[in-house]
Amino acid sequence: MVDEHVFTHVASLRNDADPFALVTILSPVYSMLFIRLAVIGVVATAFIDTALGVRDNNRVPLGEISKNKLTRRDNVGGNNNVPKSLRDSARKEGKLANQLKKNAKVARRLQENASAKKLSHEAHKHETKKNQFNKQASELIYKKYNPGNRPDLINLHGLHTDEAIKFTEAAIKAARQSGKNEVKLIPGWGKHSKDGVAKINPAVQEWLKRNGYPSKLHHNNDGMIVVDLRNKKNA
Repeated sequence: MVDEHVFTHVASLRNDADPFALVTILSPVYSMLFIRLAVIGVVATAFIDTALGVRDNNRVPLGEISKNKLTRRDNVGGNNNVPKSLRDSARKEGKLANQLKKNAKVARRLQENASAKKLSHEAHKHETKKNQFNKQASELIYKKYNPGNRPDLINLHGLHTDEAIKFTEAAIKAARQSGKNEVKLIPGWGKHSKDGVAKINPAVQEWLKRNGYPSKLHHNNDGMIVVDLRNKKNA
């Protein structure tokens, strides 16, 4: 509830010739009302979506895709729409999370701590959903490009940089356990990256160097990294 002294002060200024005085008083009032309405809107939308089962046409619900429910076509990477839909859903969740974080920051600045806490909580929920959607997408993409599941040849196309690092680490661990002397990683050379600048390739090389794995580019293919597992150095 807005303090009564604010309205009393506004009333005292109603005949004032300086309109900026009114703006100065009312700005925080309307900002607080906006924050409260934003919280109500977020909670109401979440409740309606849950109660009525409303779904975004482009969103694949969490849990709908699991390793045990993949069709043969999905397993061989024939259905590109599923990972794309998951990525789209992740982007939407990320945008919602970012907007809620901004609103929470405004609320804290106005000392609306309860509203800020609710907005931050909602932002965290959307951030979690974003990560889950991306995780599902990355697993499907990895299956698409690695249908034979070879421990010594890993294709990292289509992944985000952090996902490529995660799969690289897991692949190297599996290859060492199976007694392989080297692993070939295929991050590509950035043909499909924004502005044609490779992101995964240099990031993977940096991770290998940081973790003590000698590596070099393949002599016939700059988009392939050959990792020497026999001569690992102490990181």
